[in-house]
Amino acid sequence: MSRFLTQNRSLVILPVALIFLAVNVTFISIPNPQPYVDIVAQEGWGNDALRNSLSSLYGGVDYPPLYMYALYFNAWLNHHLTNDSGPGTFPYMFISRMIPVLCDLLIGCVLFFALRKWGLKSAVVGASLYLFNPAIMYDTSYWGQVDSVYTLFLLLSLQSLEGKKYFLSTLYASVAVLTKLQAFFFVPILAIVLISNLRVKRILGIVLGDVIFVTAIMFPFIGVVGNIASNMFSNFGQYPYVTMNALNPWFLLFSYAIPVFKQCMRDTNMVYGISFRMVGYLAFAAYTGLVMYQIRKDERNLLLGSASIAFASFMLPTEIHERYLFPFFPLFLLIALRKREHIGVYTILTITYLLNLMLASPFGGFYSIFYFVQEALTAIGRFALLGNSPRIIAAINTFVFVYFSATGIFSQLIKNGRHLLLLGRRIVQNLQKVK
Repeated sequence: MSRFLTQNRSLVILPVALIFLAVNVTFISIPNPQPYVDIVAQEGWGNDALRNSLSSLYGGVDYPPLYMYALYFNAWLNHHLTNDSGPGTFPYMFISRMIPVLCDLLIGCVLFFALRKWGLKSAVVGASLYLFNPAIMYDTSYWGQVDSVYTLFLLLSLQSLEGKKYFLSTLYASVAVLTKLQAFFFVPILAIVLISNLRVKRILGIVLGDVIFVTAIMFPFIGVVGNIASNMFSNFGQYPYVTMNALNPWFLLFSYAIPVFKQCMRDTNMVYGISFRMVGYLAFAAYTGLVMYQIRKDERNLLLGSASIAFASFMLPTEIHERYLFPFFPLFLLIALRKREHIGVYTILTITYLLNLMLASPFGGFYSIFYFVQEALTAIGRFALLGNSPRIIAAINTFVFVYFSATGIFSQLIKNGRHLLLLGRRIVQNLQKVK
């Protein structure tokens, strides 16, 4: 047996996976006395699809169509196992969390095998840092959100792109976008790598194959494509505030408390003739453009650039929700173990992200075998609600973002900028001497 394990060292991920499943399945088994509005709404969508059809949902649903398949499956399984379709029932709460939890597990496995090239220890540590990240578990297992689903496909897309499997990368990216629109933030990175490495004919072939793939996924929705597009575009400006509970620079400057619906500046307000919303879009577009330039210049910046985009998409645009930092953690772990300061960034953001989630969705405080964990979470939640702590957290996030960008993806750019300044100063001094 020991010889078998020695020859198949990758099997070490199995006990890690089993511990992860045991912890998460037990955690999501705890009844929540106050089901979240998001989960209840998704349950309603799934039940409507089960009674009618998938395409019938697009009268008011503002999610992309791919996750509707999962909601349909959740409703079907709940109906056949329990014959109970009441809103917010415990069986559905449990079933609805299983797909995101399994996606978290798959993300951990992808990280493990991606980090194997740095050694078995790095692979185990990297996978564990994600799988047992308290903020990740809070978002998925406790809150029941689906951020892990589209993040899994973003991670697979990035890994395929790094391995020069370009067509496969575009397929994964398409699945991510069709699951959650936030995945579209990463499309420019995919585009710049394709443009840099492939001829136009090959790119057109990949795009055509991708269109056929997307059409196959969208087939049940062919008759309501117009409604889907209209609903997706309605997401922009749906919540016209500078931040939707995300503790970022916008919160630091223009918000006062969580929830922000009552005490937050609208992003339609103007500064020098430009709305705050447009300022956010322009800032993010400029940041993305600089990241693309760095990747085009040196493709070894691909992983760091992707993590930077994930961070920037939480920090720079307006109307950002507290959960949108989620993809940063697995994307960053692909490189985080290489530098000690990266682990510091990962740790700090884990803490601030957990506090941000708890401020937006406070811990319920019910008791179970996780008594001591829950006591700690309750104490953390109380601390987070004290005084100016949201502003302090937003300030920490802002500082870390500037530090991470300056020492990471933009370090060479800043270095070149300094050289240009020194060169300009010397030219000016020489001109003055000539005079």
